[in-house]
Amino acid sequence: MQRRIISLCVLLALAATPLLAAGKLFDGEEKTFVFVGYSTSYRWPNILEHKINRQFEDAIVNHVMNAASGGAPVGTWVAAEDSEDWQRSYGRMLRDWFLPLDSRPNMEGRMRFGNIPKPTVALLQQSLQRTCPIIQGPDDRENIVACADEMQKLVESLHRDGVELIFFATHIYKYTHEPQVEHEKYALDELLQRDLPYVWPGPELWRASKARWPEIFTQPDQVHLNELGDTLDASAWYELLMRYDRGELERSLESAWGEDWRESIYLKEKSTQQ
Repeated sequence: MQRRIISLCVLLALAATPLLAAGKLFDGEEKTFVFVGYSTSYRWPNILEHKINRQFEDAIVNHVMNAASGGAPVGTWVAAEDSEDWQRSYGRMLRDWFLPLDSRPNMEGRMRFGNIPKPTVALLQQSLQRTCPIIQGPDDRENIVACADEMQKLVESLHRDGVELIFFATHIYKYTHEPQVEHEKYALDELLQRDLPYVWPGPELWRASKARWPEIFTQPDQVHLNELGDTLDASAWYELLMRYDRGELERSLESAWGEDWRESIYLKEKSTQQ
């Protein structure tokens, strides 16, 4: 009798667990990923969609819907819902890929492609520019917490609107906005430590792109990725999602990025120049 009760408890727990949290991403079941970012990511999500569908003989089993909005860092996506910023970023994403939604009964419209599932996985490659104070380094606790709060607003909104699993990556190297962009990783670490079970780390992109700057960036701006950069970005995301599916990824930056992720490259380079 006791064994039956335990079995029943296990079944109830599994029933209450979101499908994606209990299984794999690429299980052959049709699903939709939504990408949340801005102008540095207009193209590579299309490459990622092709990569993840190769195992299904290139049938579109997994849809990657690109909701990138130019000049729209985290602060734009979490702005007041009656603002122009929110309407052109988060609001547009909802209208294109999510509607209708029980969580937003007064929001009218329908998905751009009504024949695909609503997104249950979100891929975020985002930045905190113009969102919160600049994080000065790993010990800048006050600003780290403030910036993580803004990230949390975004992931909680996505989860409330039906996303079961969120992978969050910080921005690629941006020579015009350093050390701000590199140090956003400390806010992401803080977010992951808050133990929201649906939030996982995305790939490490800042160091990888800095090492190849300006080779993989468009000329003359050296800020947006060129064709080679798009391919490398898509590959980084693909490899991380494969690691998740193989059970090799934990919900920490140590697991996703390596044990040396915490070092500030900017501060290290600045100290050697003095």
